[in-house]
Amino acid sequence: MSTAAVVHFAPSYGTVLKQQLRLLWLSRMPWFLAGLLLVPVAASAAMILYNGDSLGLLVLHLVPIVGFASGAWGLLIWRDEGPAKRAHQWSLPVDRPAHDLARVMAGAVWLLAMLGPFLSMTILMGLLSPDADAVRNGLPLLLPHYLLSSLTIFLLVAVLSTALNRPAEWLIMGFLALMILSITAALADLRIAERTVRLVMDSPYSIGTALRTGAAGASVRMNRPEYADLSFYYSEWLPVAVAWLAIAIIAVAAAAYVRRAR
Repeated sequence: MSTAAVVHFAPSYGTVLKQQLRLLWLSRMPWFLAGLLLVPVAASAAMILYNGDSLGLLVLHLVPIVGFASGAWGLLIWRDEGPAKRAHQWSLPVDRPAHDLARVMAGAVWLLAMLGPFLSMTILMGLLSPDADAVRNGLPLLLPHYLLSSLTIFLLVAVLSTALNRPAEWLIMGFLALMILSITAALADLRIAERTVRLVMDSPYSIGTALRTGAAGASVRMNRPEYADLSFYYSEWLPVAVAWLAIAIIAVAAAAYVRRAR
């Protein structure tokens, strides 16, 4: 009696992505992300009400909160799972880079899933506040800003957590290096250092421009809408922000495949 060979096919990429979404859920990290958003948002709302201001301001207070939470989430998706602890992936029927990319994509999905309710709640409070007209003026820039900046920050940090065993240390060292360079440029009048900082943070095509200009334009539109032309921001800022998001996606893919080669 002959026995037919059983062929086991590798799972589809969609299946791998679903499993990574489930793994992140079981790790309870999405709830930690929710806490990173909820606590500062509640504190900001309480401070605004305490000062007697309108909750319409909360849509702008979210800018640094979302930026910090997105960066922290880029580290948390690989919590206790640095490259040195992913050797088990060699025994799985899916290529290692596919697993890494699926984890980052799952992290992006959870980030947007957690940001959505907070942004919706904040915008709704702003639209119900006395500053409803100002909030409406700012929304055409605030919405693309939050979407693009949160994903870009998350992905750029995820590059480090995907490729390095101690991403938080490298991230801190990078910030310290930039701060030292900025202080040195200011104190010693070093034009080379000053130009380097401006190139990174303030040039028309820099990461600083991509991450800040949308929120800055929204702030202007909320206060003096006649000074913030939407066509200027859509033609000058939006392409830069989209380009940096594309760069971040490419960098994540490169980090996954470079790790494979090592």
